[in-house]
Amino acid sequence: MKVGKKMIHFSELVISFLAGKLICQYQLDKKIFYIEERADRNARLINVFYLWMKQKQNEKHISLFLKDKGFYKVAIYGMHFLGECLYDELKETDITVLYGIDKNVTKITSDLRIMLPTDKLEEADAVIVTPVFYFNEIERQMSQKISCPIISLEDILENL
Repeated sequence: MKVGKKMIHFSELVISFLAGKLICQYQLDKKIFYIEERADRNARLINVFYLWMKQKQNEKHISLFLKDKGFYKVAIYGMHFLGECLYDELKETDITVLYGIDKNVTKITSDLRIMLPTDKLEEADAVIVTPVFYFNEIERQMSQKISCPIISLEDILENL
C-alpha cells in the first residue's frame, strides 16, 4: 500500500512537471514569435528609411512619382515615423495631403487632420500606406472603405 501511494505521488509530480514544462515552452515560443516579428518589422522600417535616403541622394522625389501617376490629393495611412516624414516632405510640394489615417488618433500630435480607419473617409487620389510590414492587411481593410488606389510607401520608393 505504501509503495502504491508513493507511485501515485510520483506520477502526480511527473505529470505536474511535464504540464509546467509545456506551459513554459508555449509561453516562450509565443514570446520568441513576438520578438522575431518585431525585429522583422523594425528591419523593414530601417530598410524603407535607407531606400528613401538613397532616392533623395539621387534627387528622386516622392512628389514627382505621385504627379506622374496623377495623384495630387493623397491620404497617409500610418502617422508614426514614416507617416510624419512623408507628410513633412509632401507639404513642401504641390501634393495635397488631405488627412492622415491611424488607429492611434489620440497619440498623434500633428497639424494634419487624423481619421480613424473606421471613419467615413473623403475620397483621395491615393492612400499611401507607411506601415509597410502590414500593407496587405491594411490594403484589404481599406479597399472596402475607399475606391482609390492604396499603395505602399515602400513600393513608391522602389519605383522612383
